[in-house]
Amino acid sequence: MSKKFYVDPEAVQTLAKLLHESDLSEIEYQHSGCRVRVVRSHSSDFPSLSYDIPFKNPPQESKKLTREPPVSSGEALDVSAEKTITSPMVGTLYLAPGPNEAPYISVGKHIEEGQTLFIIEAMKVMNPIRSTESGVVTKICVADGALVEFGEILVYVS
Repeated sequence: MSKKFYVDPEAVQTLAKLLHESDLSEIEYQHSGCRVRVVRSHSSDFPSLSYDIPFKNPPQESKKLTREPPVSSGEALDVSAEKTITSPMVGTLYLAPGPNEAPYISVGKHIEEGQTLFIIEAMKVMNPIRSTESGVVTKICVADGALVEFGEILVYVS
């Protein structure tokens, strides 16, 4: 059974205008369980549009072994009271600025809001992912070269 999904034309026009003005390749907006993504088309200057219909009961995040790097300490971390930093887009995540370079962050390192944490490659564009929190990194939840999804937890910060 399909649900009706209303797309506000003004919101789409605003997103498309922002996409064009900022010279981004895609932009995604989520509100009230609905997600709209506007992507610049390769064959024209007009952006394409995709959207997700909200689920009545959203699926639970599954544990994927390929996404969990080994925890650096021997004990399990209690991350329930910590802040999280999530992925703002879909793409391939890189921990370092280049193949033979040191990672941007590591467990135990203090980070500041606005600091670059990762790079996500989306549609052949390298996008720096900046911290939305300040604090100490307690867990990095993704491996170098992993495919990440919009909203996926990348880092726990205390």
